[in-house]
Amino acid sequence: MDDKNGSKRKVIDEHNGSRIQPQEKVSFFDRLKKDVVFRHKVSLSVALFCMFACLGWNVSQLGPALLDLQIITTTRLDEASYFLTAFSLGFLVAVSVAGWIFRKINRIIVLTVSTVCIAIVTVVTPWCRYFGLMIVVFVVRGLTHGVADAGGNINILKIWGTDSGPYMQALHFSFAIGAVISPLAMAPFLNSQIPHDDSKMTQEECLRNSTMNSTNNFNSSADIFMKVDCYHQEVIHKDSNIHGAFVISAGITLVSGLLFSYFLFHKTNSNVEQTQTCRLSSNLPKSMRLTTIGIVCITFFCVQVLEKSIVFYLTAFTVEHFAWPKALGSYATSAFWASHAFGRFTAIGITKRFRIRYIFGLYIFMHCVCSVCLLITNLLKLEIGIWIFIPISGFCQSILFPSLMCWTEQDFFKVSGKMVSLFMLTGSSGSMLTPIFLGYLIDLYSPMWFSYAVLIFSICLIIIYIVLFILARKIESHGKENELFINVS
Repeated sequence: MDDKNGSKRKVIDEHNGSRIQPQEKVSFFDRLKKDVVFRHKVSLSVALFCMFACLGWNVSQLGPALLDLQIITTTRLDEASYFLTAFSLGFLVAVSVAGWIFRKINRIIVLTVSTVCIAIVTVVTPWCRYFGLMIVVFVVRGLTHGVADAGGNINILKIWGTDSGPYMQALHFSFAIGAVISPLAMAPFLNSQIPHDDSKMTQEECLRNSTMNSTNNFNSSADIFMKVDCYHQEVIHKDSNIHGAFVISAGITLVSGLLFSYFLFHKTNSNVEQTQTCRLSSNLPKSMRLTTIGIVCITFFCVQVLEKSIVFYLTAFTVEHFAWPKALGSYATSAFWASHAFGRFTAIGITKRFRIRYIFGLYIFMHCVCSVCLLITNLLKLEIGIWIFIPISGFCQSILFPSLMCWTEQDFFKVSGKMVSLFMLTGSSGSMLTPIFLGYLIDLYSPMWFSYAVLIFSICLIIIYIVLFILARKIESHGKENELFINVS
């Protein structure tokens, strides 16, 4: 086989194991014009990108809107945090069955229905004034988000296989684009007032009296955290104006869902032919395979905890620790997502030129250094630290989730729909637990636990990465030994 410039490679047909003679390498736009199947793959990928932009928009608005949802439902921050937990619980349930759903039902129909349902639930959200009803709405919202999110990842891997690296980065870049715009669109609708009462006592008197009159010490300290001190119940609840922001979110989500209807009526070859490179990691011992799966799942868990800590609690942290208005905290969240989007955009080209295992490690190390600097500036109450290190944190986190998925596909084993569901299940477990433990620590002790949590999980990721890197080298060595044995035989 001619292989002058490395532009050709041998591939193996998954179904019959026969050798396929690759074609000459052509440009992206030439293939788009001449290759019908390739054009269908790109078109479907673009629809998935649009859907993920809307998912990013919807998820990113939850953090800035949390304090307003707290006002709407007349709850404390620790109680409002259960909305995010309910969302993550629904998400967890959805991704656990997403692999089965996409095997049994037409994937285009599933994606269309899930995005339309997201639009409906989004419109309803700010009109729920009862705590229990809001919990139910967030569970349903999590269910629909989980199906759509898992569907995007599953379909990109199904369409592009081991060549999915740039497309997976583009998918998550689209998510970040929506997440950048959402807080900016949300800011004008946020309630700018912090409830107060002219007759409030000092925090010490409030805590002492509340502790004496309440059987729950945790609830009392939560009131102080939200800077409402002691107030009359009738003056705490101000009107919220976030209904318009949620209507905008629902509108763009509905449009993205209708894009998939095109593929229902214009069927090309949705079961695109996939080819896979010969894997050194094939025929792994069962113990090594299970160990790898377990460690990758833990990594997804930590990545999601790290991201959701900032997304869910950055606005609340800046309001309490720096006494910022909520709109300014929303802009800080937008800065996080802007750098997040920029990081994923640059990763589209980087993942084509460098091995993902090295890129992943570099970004984790950079994030750990950033977390230390963020902690120091927050301890010193230097507001500039938020505007410097939160965007850097967003940039470093940008490639972690999609790169981990592609790294697993390239160096460990084929990522099937079941594997995607498993990885997203463990990741959503982290999203679900973050509001519980972090909201509790912030309420009970100090808002500085926001910074502590970011640093702790950054260190955990460095440790896990070292273990994964060693495993990858061991698997590579194992594969080469098997290949040498076959050649000698």
